[in-house]
Amino acid sequence: MFLNRLARGCLLQPNGATVSSSSSSGAAQRMIAAAVTAYRSCSSHAHGSSPHHPSHHHAQPAAGHQPDHAVSASATSSVAAAAAVSPAASQAAPQRASLHSSATADSAWESPLRQVLIRPRFQSPVAQSETKAESLFQKPVDLYTRLLDNNRQWAGQVSSVDPNYFPNLARGQQPPYMYIGCSDSRVPPDQLTQTMPGELFIHRNVANLVVNTDMNLMAVLQYAVEVLKVQHIIVMGHTECGGVRASMTSTPHGIIDEWLRNIKDVYRLHRQELEAISDMSARVNRLVELNVVEQVYNLYKTSVVQKSWAQGHRVQVHGWVCNISTGLIRDLQVERRPEWDEVGAIYQYRFDQESTPAVSTATAEEKANPLQSMLRSMRGNSDSE
Repeated sequence: MFLNRLARGCLLQPNGATVSSSSSSGAAQRMIAAAVTAYRSCSSHAHGSSPHHPSHHHAQPAAGHQPDHAVSASATSSVAAAAAVSPAASQAAPQRASLHSSATADSAWESPLRQVLIRPRFQSPVAQSETKAESLFQKPVDLYTRLLDNNRQWAGQVSSVDPNYFPNLARGQQPPYMYIGCSDSRVPPDQLTQTMPGELFIHRNVANLVVNTDMNLMAVLQYAVEVLKVQHIIVMGHTECGGVRASMTSTPHGIIDEWLRNIKDVYRLHRQELEAISDMSARVNRLVELNVVEQVYNLYKTSVVQKSWAQGHRVQVHGWVCNISTGLIRDLQVERRPEWDEVGAIYQYRFDQESTPAVSTATAEEKANPLQSMLRSMRGNSDSE
């Protein structure tokens, strides 16, 4: 159910097939439009008190582009109108404060609060170009203070929709997903998957690597699995990755070379396939995919993931690639790849009774063969979808 929610948010593509998003319905579109109106209304009032905001530099609209007209309705009334368009969202209103919980009902996924928190952050290409042009004439301090201005406007807007949202969020977290992604600024995981604060436990580094000597990542992994009890771990790479491209050259880049050597090892394992691809961009993007596969395998190898299955916590591991040119995510379905079955036995741990709790929901097979049990379960889930 959790991955289906992400699929609705980011048009997840299992094996390249686009999954239709529930937000494509007319009611949902009208609801999103109302929330965007609320956002623009709130921003237009807030900008008037911010001397550094780029709205004070009036760029001329592009030819044929109609500028947005000011809207006098308040953010709260606009979101209320959105709820009126969608009865399901109105019914979900009492659950807004717990939207970060893994037990959230599906109806809350399209609630007015979610629209305010996430979707209005999208900026049209015209607006983006105007913002970039304006930024050329701003002092560095203006670019910096804009971030704080944006935060105040966003927090105020969220609180106007649900005054209890942030106090409830401060009580704790129970995210269903752990995300391991690239540090690249073009692939923000919350926007790509349309998730809210408290739903993704995030770790990012150059080229989304899972390295067993990286204590930072290993600590995050252990906490996510053993304490937060996440249900899915996702490794996501992306097309045109600078780290992957750099690893394919002989040019020294400094200390990062030690990090990128992990990707060179992936290249070595698949050299024949990669060097048969003449187009360099296509070769880079193929290495992006193979790198994600190897990082998923590195998660398979960890005692943290295997022990969770031996103890009855059935976490699943997935590999994704985001196409920056389209914004769409593709599930590589790594669990279906055959090569792991040939070499995986050497990496599988056997846990004794002392390492498993006295009361465990794990089956005898899961305790004896945790890794193979996970793969069989995931393959069965893929067949049923």
